[in-house]
Amino acid sequence: KNDADAKVTQEMLGPKDLSLLLNVLSEEEKSLENLSIQFHKTFNKNEIFNVECCMFSLLNEGLLPHLHHRLAAYYLLYDTYRAESIHLNPFLPIFIRSFESLSSFPSNHPEKSFLLSLFHNPSKEFTKKTTRELGIATDKHTTQTMPDLNRLKKQYSEQIPFKFPSFQSSGLSPLLFTFSSQDPQKRSQILQNWSEDNVELSSILQEARNDFQPQFLRPVPPIFHYSNESEVTWLYPSFPVHLLWDNSMCESASKGNEEDFKEWMNKSIVGPLSNEESNEMIKLLNESPDLIFNSGLTPSKLPQLIENNPSVALESLLKLMSSNQISQYFSVLVNMDMSLHSMEVVNRLTTNVELPAEFLHSYINNCIQVCQRYKERFTHERMVRLLCVFVSSLVRNKILQVKDIPGNWSIVHAFCIEHSKIREAASLFRLLKNLKE
Repeated sequence: KNDADAKVTQEMLGPKDLSLLLNVLSEEEKSLENLSIQFHKTFNKNEIFNVECCMFSLLNEGLLPHLHHRLAAYYLLYDTYRAESIHLNPFLPIFIRSFESLSSFPSNHPEKSFLLSLFHNPSKEFTKKTTRELGIATDKHTTQTMPDLNRLKKQYSEQIPFKFPSFQSSGLSPLLFTFSSQDPQKRSQILQNWSEDNVELSSILQEARNDFQPQFLRPVPPIFHYSNESEVTWLYPSFPVHLLWDNSMCESASKGNEEDFKEWMNKSIVGPLSNEESNEMIKLLNESPDLIFNSGLTPSKLPQLIENNPSVALESLLKLMSSNQISQYFSVLVNMDMSLHSMEVVNRLTTNVELPAEFLHSYINNCIQVCQRYKERFTHERMVRLLCVFVSSLVRNKILQVKDIPGNWSIVHAFCIEHSKIREAASLFRLLKNLKE
């Protein structure tokens, strides 16, 4: 089909090549298999598709009067694409059209039986027969099932990469015969004369490829004659003569980013961002770290940012590490209420930068005090588990040494003993004890 797109504009076969093609189609004594071999020896590989288009036109325009000619043309159009499903054959429409034209004939009609075999992928024995043998009518009716032509039409139309205009795809032919279709003998004789005159037949095929779609012309509108003062006249507004300055020229591109980032920061402090917004905000921050200093983030707003968007809070704190205000942010972080998000931010901070030991000590002590304030059992136990897992992670990753644990680890030791019934607290106690020993 891709070949068809590339070659559809080629000329029809000349008289010489047309004569060679008709000679191949006239081989009644050769098997279909040998006929295909002769066909591919007669024409070069680059000419095959153009020759097949010629056979398609001969069949479509009814220019092959002899049955064995038509059977040979059907098989050659089928054989080139026999390795693929029948609906992928670019010449499938001629098989369907010819089969539908024979709908009133019985199934043992030679041409109808031949097309039916092509629809069902003919056997090896079939290709060993000649067109003369296959063109003889028999009393034996075929046992092959009738093809679902509507399904084939739909499959064929779906795999065509382009759509023809409705007028051009209507199947109308620009050839009009001057003799009556009710006189088959006269029609056959004229077609026979044409087939013997290759020059005339080549000219007829070329005409068959032309389009007779009418050209619709648009007449030039008449000149308007102004005759009435009440009629509307054209307005010709004057163009401004003063220069229009673009005030955004030469401005830094980062200024737009700065406004966007500030807007996102205000939004992230108020509530959670979507994944796309959060990723875009972090991307901007990594590209321009200085955006954080004019984002409107202050130490007092840090707790809200951590609870709503911990990933943005982490990246913001990392970019603020070089700021002289980082100690104020740490102070707020130490004294804020203990939560999963705050622990996540502190834990990821410890893996990215080296935090002051005093900060970790203060944070752990504050978390212990917060745990003690929760009286509701479920919430209390949940906070204890979070804290124990957090401290265990710091110790195992050697971010926090046992000797550095506040109060000579007595506070943490007492905390673990008090909550020894909680599995995470008991595990932390054993870990600290083993490391101390």
